Amino acid sequence: LDTNGYEPYQLDQLLKENLVDYISMDIKNCLEKYAKTAGCTDFDPTRIKLSVDILKDSNIDYEFRTTVVRELHSKENILSIAKWLEGAKAYYLQPYVESEDVIMPLFTSYSHEEMLELKKLSETYISNVHLRGMDEFAFK
Repeated sequence: LDTNGYEPYQLDQLLKENLVDYISMDIKNCLEKYAKTAGCTDFDPTRIKLSVDILKDSNIDYEFRTTVVRELHSKENILSIAKWLEGAKAYYLQPYVESEDVIMPLFTSYSHEEMLELKKLSETYISNVHLRGMDEFAFK
């Protein structure tokens, strides 16, 4: 299951009924910047926090992941996310990929070296951190 975590009660029900064997949950940003990153001014992250807790307390294999965008994520934001997700089974950082088809062409990606640094920062709180989508075309 690939989810944004906005429906924690449905997530919990799926787990209770053993209807999924792996869950990938998108983490848009740290809690303080979640609404802005999600593009919602009145967004309440309570549902997201609950979904994170449900997954962390479950026995299912899961991963959290963040698509890292230079204009939305600072080093401090990534460290805050890692602290929030502390003890998670797996956390993936994936670079934003610039292309002509994106909704917000103003966004840019971090360099390969910067992504490695963000990974290292995240490992302060999560032992199983990976970089995904590190193809050279993603970095300009």
